[in-house]
Amino acid sequence: MSEIKSLEARANERYSSLSEEGIAVVSRFRRYFNDYLQGEIFEPHPDMLDALRESGLNEEQRNLILDYCALNCATNGLPHAVDDFLANYEVLRYDPRFTLDNFLLSWNAHDKTLVNGNSVGTYSPLLNGVIEHLERTKELKNHEYLEALKYMEGVDGFNRYGILSVIVSNPELITGLVLETLSDKAKKRVVDILEDRILAREAASEFLKAYETYRDDANYKRGIERFLDRFDIKDNAFAKKRIGGQYRPMLRRLKERHGVRWRDFFFELLEDPIKSRAVTLDEEVGKKGIREEDRIRFVEKLVQENMFGYLALMQDEGIDGSDLLLASRLSTLNEKDRELLKDMTKRKRSLGRYLGSCRIPRANNAVNYDAKRCLKDICTAINPVVFAQSDVIATILLTKKRALYEEQFVKDQNATILEIEKEKDEETNEVERKLLSQTLEHFRLRKKVGQVKGMVKSLIVIE
Repeated sequence: MSEIKSLEARANERYSSLSEEGIAVVSRFRRYFNDYLQGEIFEPHPDMLDALRESGLNEEQRNLILDYCALNCATNGLPHAVDDFLANYEVLRYDPRFTLDNFLLSWNAHDKTLVNGNSVGTYSPLLNGVIEHLERTKELKNHEYLEALKYMEGVDGFNRYGILSVIVSNPELITGLVLETLSDKAKKRVVDILEDRILAREAASEFLKAYETYRDDANYKRGIERFLDRFDIKDNAFAKKRIGGQYRPMLRRLKERHGVRWRDFFFELLEDPIKSRAVTLDEEVGKKGIREEDRIRFVEKLVQENMFGYLALMQDEGIDGSDLLLASRLSTLNEKDRELLKDMTKRKRSLGRYLGSCRIPRANNAVNYDAKRCLKDICTAINPVVFAQSDVIATILLTKKRALYEEQFVKDQNATILEIEKEKDEETNEVERKLLSQTLEHFRLRKKVGQVKGMVKSLIVIE
């Protein structure tokens, strides 16, 4: 959108072009009709129009004053109208008539309804004043609003359809002028609504939410287009074609704006992790077998069951980590879950790659957990017989246990060894005690090796 001169700047230009007599008339209007100039009411006082006609000013000066007053009224009144638009978004967001231009044209602020037929709403005079100014400055495309007004004024519905035809022919100009009256915060919110960003994000979340129930439904397997066209979120079911769902108007708007590329623009309105999940699900939803969404949901389930730390601890162990999690029985996994875990960990595919896609709130998706406590819980949960019979599981646990003390050992070898000795003596769990014993032997040996290496330079070599 090219840069658009604001209504306020236009009003100032009109004022600077006034004669002394014109400025005097404006001063009187400010004194007696200030409620109109301040946008507290939206139509000019009949007395003001009579006074302007009888002022003795020529037509050019009168039009400058009309523009100045109408532009001031719009500058001050449109932000309040848009506040009303935003306040009604949650209630009216699915209504196909709920667009910014139609709200300004059709909203009855008293009855809180969008009027139909030939009527116009509370805020339509604001648009009318702006449009008449634009017609006088010859900025409108494909419309002769004032010319038509000369011989059609009073015809039922003319005012509504005249304004509407101007908006349709000049959407960027009209919308841009309205946006320029708003604060940055309000402008961003309105743009997000106009671009369907907010509604698209809601729809994508509902698309994911419906997966568990409708994953095998013929309509759902047609992907995001069928979902947007027919899914009724109130009934949580697909509606008949002739009825459609709440997101059908948005789908039509996207197709009108972007044609065959509407799907790409829809996904661009989203944010990760919802975006990547929705894109992938739309691509895979018609396919058989395990889908990426199944894998992510499984990780979410583990996170919700407080398995996050155990999962993160074992995320890079591939299928061995899968076997260990199953052997520890820290989570009750049904047959489907077991197949998912095996699928996700085959060929050492990291479980951690799915953590960023989870919808579970976590600060920066950080892998924050108490590794020592998690490892102890695994050792406590695992069957000692399984531990004794599986070299793979024993090796993984021993490696993880040693890693817990590595940094501490580098700083203070003696203190680390004493701490491990104390923990071993106090430990009652068979698996944990075995690991502590092996870890203690490991660090004692490393200390001895280090001492020998330190003596090498002092040795006398006799040839």
